[in-house]
Amino acid sequence: MVITGGPVLIISFYYSVGLPLIALLIMVIWMLATYKRYIRNAVKMYTDGLADNPQQLNSQQLNSLLNSLEDIIFEFNEDKVCLNVWFNNSPEIWFKEFPDRVVDPRTVIGKRPADIVSAEKAEKYNNALDYVIANRKPISLQFPSDFGTGRWLNAKAAPVFDRDGNYTHRISASLSDITQQYQASEDLKEKEQLLIEAQTIAQIGNWLFDAATNHTYLSDNLFSILDIDSFPDDADHLDYYISLAHPNDREECAKFLRNLTKSEGKEYDHRLITPAGNLKYLRVIIGKKVLNDDGSIKRIAGVIQDVTYQQKATIELIEAKELAEKSSRFKSDFLSIMSHEIRTPMNAVIGTTNLLLVDSPRPEQMEYLNILKFSGENLLAIINDILDYNKIEAGKLELIELKFNIHTLVQKIKQSFVPKAAEKNLELDLTVDQSIPEFLIGDQIRLSQILNNLISNAVKFTPKGRIDISLKATQIDDSQITIHFKVADTGVGIAPESLAMIFDPFTQEQFALNNNQDQAGTGLGLAITKRLINLHNSEIYVNSVVGEGTTFEFDIIFNRPYNEQQKPANAALISNQFNLQGMSILVVDDNKMNLLIASRFLKKWQARVDEATNGKIAIDMVNQKNYDLIIMDLQMPVMDGFEATRSIKKQLPHIPIIALTADAMPETYNKALAAGMSDYLSKPFVPGVLLDKVLKFLPHPTPPR
Repeated sequence: MVITGGPVLIISFYYSVGLPLIALLIMVIWMLATYKRYIRNAVKMYTDGLADNPQQLNSQQLNSLLNSLEDIIFEFNEDKVCLNVWFNNSPEIWFKEFPDRVVDPRTVIGKRPADIVSAEKAEKYNNALDYVIANRKPISLQFPSDFGTGRWLNAKAAPVFDRDGNYTHRISASLSDITQQYQASEDLKEKEQLLIEAQTIAQIGNWLFDAATNHTYLSDNLFSILDIDSFPDDADHLDYYISLAHPNDREECAKFLRNLTKSEGKEYDHRLITPAGNLKYLRVIIGKKVLNDDGSIKRIAGVIQDVTYQQKATIELIEAKELAEKSSRFKSDFLSIMSHEIRTPMNAVIGTTNLLLVDSPRPEQMEYLNILKFSGENLLAIINDILDYNKIEAGKLELIELKFNIHTLVQKIKQSFVPKAAEKNLELDLTVDQSIPEFLIGDQIRLSQILNNLISNAVKFTPKGRIDISLKATQIDDSQITIHFKVADTGVGIAPESLAMIFDPFTQEQFALNNNQDQAGTGLGLAITKRLINLHNSEIYVNSVVGEGTTFEFDIIFNRPYNEQQKPANAALISNQFNLQGMSILVVDDNKMNLLIASRFLKKWQARVDEATNGKIAIDMVNQKNYDLIIMDLQMPVMDGFEATRSIKKQLPHIPIIALTADAMPETYNKALAAGMSDYLSKPFVPGVLLDKVLKFLPHPTPPR
């Protein structure tokens, strides 16, 4: 340690211990006491020893004391001239602790701050010294090095008093390197700012409940959430927050926030109206509860999150869902009405045609009747396509698996296309693997629909050549069989760019249409086919070459019945073995044409038939006469079929009632069954299907004579 500032001090120390030395030691001790506790203890030891024996303090001891300092200590007079400087001059401290020290502190002696640095930089030192001189109180300031080292320093200026407390008109100034502390503080501030920015982006603010003070503190970053710049002066943060809660939520909000220590819930959502008038949805989230040693609550921290965007999105989704459901109901109602309005006259057209065909028409009339029947059935097929597609898209179409004869089914499907194929001189060939059992369990109606769509397209878009239909068993055991279906033609083919879209609804392949202008349809056939195959947990595959033909393939797994020798409940077979002789049937329909057609067919099958035009009349007739079966329309004036069925079933729960309606929607089917009806038949009906359903309820089947 180097001690400078006047040989008088050293000479006086050798010859006598006077007031100047004591004053100097007191000043050094006071400065050291502000930085290092162990320095204060050392100085106290020295001064206590000096009081008892002043001669014990020598130059070496003072030098050791000052060498323990890491700071630089300056002494100034009131003219701001540096009188003395003390610092650790040992090589270890000078070069290792302060390697970038560019100024020797000793050069400051005898100079003012403005003599060392520029007037602008010296201003902070002069202001600090002026403050101490004027107020005789210490002052601190932090600043970066004036010599461009990049280090941060802390300067503390204080008045110097003698042992008696008299101001000596001297000012001490200690200079400390606080670079590490400053950088740590800046890093902490940066991380805190990043956290605040993250919370601002996430629309989150902090809160803290202190059980000791029973006070809840809210963070400043809640300002942006609450649309304010700061909390009002002297306002309790929690009370102010609760005052902004939506009037309908305020009571519950206050109850939750004022009872955090007892709350069992972790979250609470509520609405809040900001001073700017904005409605916001906020979520209060409770974090971990910190407990005292006795188990009582010490503090609870948590966050408040602005969930307005999520809540609005949820509300919009709910509204969109409700709108979609409303649109779906509207579509369903529209299709139901249109189905009824179209099917009712279609029933008259197709039914009358079937009646004329079985009434031995003249040969020249047969052609016209067949054309009329074909056109009516085509129109009905289009209507069914639209309704079936709607059912599939709504997820309301289910497979009805019953026992059926697959050999008979595919033969009938093939035969239905023979006339059309013959018109175009097409060969129509069916190959069925003989290992396929005769009877299977499956939905023969949907399988028929699939094959009819594929074969119809093949006939439609094949101008010449042949169409091959094949069924091959690929896997078979005692309980199940997998059948590979293939429909191949030598038609116009499908363009490669169209293969990916042919199964889209309301889409038709343009190349095929260009070559068959008169074969346009709804564009739903293949879309329905694909979805029906998907219902069987399978996929359909297509391979096509333009000008050479197209092949469709798919697999379906069928269950096998326990007794494959059981005869099928097939309408065509039954119709050849039984009639309805002796069966009493009541037909209820407000449409006279529907009554005429249903009654005519039933009478041809030897049934006794009565008619009613609404449900009320039907109830009166049932009360007056016993019937074996009632065929009931659903939509009628005065009393509809649902109400009439419920009333009849209360009196006669065992009488079977078949719904015969032009409404083919699944909702209507379910509603009919819920009302107590035994079966369901859509108009226009196929005579054989009507007979099949009626025969289920035949009391005593009588073989034909």
